Amino acid sequence: MKGNLRNIVNFRSYVLTDSSIKNIIEDYKNSKSNVLQIASKYDISKYMVYRILRFKNVETRLKNKLEKEKVNIKKIPNSIKSYLAGVIDGEGYVFIVFNKSTQNYSSGVYIKNTDKKLLELFAKYFGGNIFFHRKAKPHHKDSYQWICFGNKAAILCRYTLPYLIIKRKQAKLLLEFSKTLKRKLNDNHKLSKKFRNKRKMLVKKIKILNKRGVS
Repeated sequence: MKGNLRNIVNFRSYVLTDSSIKNIIEDYKNSKSNVLQIASKYDISKYMVYRILRFKNVETRLKNKLEKEKVNIKKIPNSIKSYLAGVIDGEGYVFIVFNKSTQNYSSGVYIKNTDKKLLELFAKYFGGNIFFHRKAKPHHKDSYQWICFGNKAAILCRYTLPYLIIKRKQAKLLLEFSKTLKRKLNDNHKLSKKFRNKRKMLVKKIKILNKRGVS
């Protein structure tokens, strides 16, 4: 690639000196600051920080995290996959939805349980987030919610599919939906008519399956 890095990242309102670029890389490599904190410090966007890191071939923490997750997933024993599938069948909710306000589709797997350690098992292998949910009534128990979206949800469904029974059809639909995903999340306006119609059909099918009382 021709030109130095300063010329390449000098666009819009961003004017970075060679010294600033060097400091950004050093901050990322040697401090505990995350990308957003570093971006705020130098008054640039997080995407600019990633652009600089990619140009300098600096391994990002996100990439390392994803690689680690892949290794962990490959090591999951079949007995654990079967156990996780049982939890999804009993406590899980597999969904594909269309958000009218953002005009975007999303897919994921959601589980609610009073045992946080159980949900931490899902988070260990498949990432996602765990949220605390305070009990609504005195005789209820506090609970926790775990949710993962997009590609992470598709990986979960792919690995547990052979063991799923009740949510097997929903998992298959989510996997079909994952084939229409691109790298960018807000990709709906760039989809072909064929993919748009396919997404609408998948949302309709999974809604029917997720209705209470439908076997």
